[in-house]
Amino acid sequence: MASQIVIKIILLLAFGLLAVLLLVPRPNTRGRAVRRIMLVLLLLAAVVFVIMPQWLTSIAHLVGIGRGTDLVLYALAVLVVGNMVAARRTAISQNRDITQLARTLAITQAPDPNELFDPGPSES
Repeated sequence: MASQIVIKIILLLAFGLLAVLLLVPRPNTRGRAVRRIMLVLLLLAAVVFVIMPQWLTSIAHLVGIGRGTDLVLYALAVLVVGNMVAARRTAISQNRDITQLARTLAITQAPDPNELFDPGPSES
C-alpha cells in the first residue's frame, strides 16, 4: 500500500489540475496549441512504449504499480477525464456564442415598433 503512494499523488495532482482547468478561463488559440503538442507527445510515447515495453514496466515499478498495462489504464483514465473537461468547456463556449448570435439576430430582424401599432390609413 505504501509503494502506491507515488501513483496516488500523481493521479490526484492530475485530476486536481483538470479541475483547475475546468474553472480557469483560457484563450482558444493557446489551448489548441497545447492540445496539439500533448497529442504529439502522447503519440511519441506510444511508439516508444510499443518498441520498448520494458520501459513502461520500469516506469510503472518506479511509481508503485505492478505492471505497465496498469499504468496505461491509469493514464487513459486521466486522458478520458481530461477529454470530458475539454468537451464541457467547448460546449459552454459554443452555447454562449449561439446565445449571443440568437440575440443579435433577434434584434436586427425585429419589426419596427412604429409599424406594429400604426392603424394604417383611416377610413373616414
